[in-house]
Amino acid sequence: MSRLVLTIAGKLLIVQIYGPAAVIAVNRSNGGLVWLTRLDSNPLAVITASGTSYSGLMAFYVGVSSLEETLPAEQCCTFRGSLVKLNILYGLYTALPEAEECQERQNNQTTPPTEPDQCIGPNVNFNSIIAFEMESGRISLVPNSLGCLTGPNLDADFREAPMLITISTNGTERDIAVAVQKSGFAWVVDRDSGDILAGPGSIEGGGTWGTTTDGKRSTLKENFTLAPSTRMTTAGAWVALDVRSREILWSTANPSNETAPTLVSVASGVVFAGSVALEGPCMQWTPRRAMWSYNSGATVYGGISISYGCIYHGNGYKLGAVAQLHPTWIGGTDLYALCVK
Repeated sequence: MSRLVLTIAGKLLIVQIYGPAAVIAVNRSNGGLVWLTRLDSNPLAVITASGTSYSGLMAFYVGVSSLEETLPAEQCCTFRGSLVKLNILYGLYTALPEAEECQERQNNQTTPPTEPDQCIGPNVNFNSIIAFEMESGRISLVPNSLGCLTGPNLDADFREAPMLITISTNGTERDIAVAVQKSGFAWVVDRDSGDILAGPGSIEGGGTWGTTTDGKRSTLKENFTLAPSTRMTTAGAWVALDVRSREILWSTANPSNETAPTLVSVASGVVFAGSVALEGPCMQWTPRRAMWSYNSGATVYGGISISYGCIYHGNGYKLGAVAQLHPTWIGGTDLYALCVK
């Protein structure tokens, strides 16, 4: 099962599997398997945020999370989250020298939950936006505190990679990173200081799986009043947000009257989004109307990748508690390529 955006890297199409945490590369032309790499041996390890490729280093970067919070207290917690850099051609990765040396000193033993992990540094950054050095993986910047609440709270962490945007304000260019929490709060972080945008949140609403940008505007998913109008929806909607003025430019309700938790993508002034109902629409930035939809035969919960006139997406999302909470969602195992002739 996958709910993530597919990545196009040269002749490869890179797919990330939710669980077990694995990355798969297939040939773009015929779908043949090129390589498969499992990122963590923990049985509850999962991939929840889409990876990013960088051709300059022939690398693919992806984070690893887990579902250990679902275990009884006596069985939790042995998992450690990580950011992994894979070689695009072969799917191989190398651990940091200091991490390998520490594991050797510890004889690769798993630290009991009651004791601190000797191979984890003191500055562990939970629920953070972090800048890493692309070559070495070392942390280069952790922005100012995002004001996370203390104590037991809703599952409101970040489930997407931040978008890197350069904006111009009063003639001055500014480099920012934009990310949205599952609870619906959008954060804009200056790489030196930090500016904040906020939006409505709920248990399953808000920015769940990802936003997109055309360099000026950001599109996300929320359940709320369809600003700038006063119309409301009891289902999901797609929203365009101006990252400079913090203004909601438009809101479009999901025409299937379902939620809209899937990732969104933009190309040539058109927004593409999947739907937990059978058909997912594509919309223009202006005048934000649905242009067409395609029925894949199953729920589309992951994102859509776009390249040279083609869009790529997988389908199917129906597993465990998800099936009980959303009985109308449909499972599937297909990978689609839709192209403009």
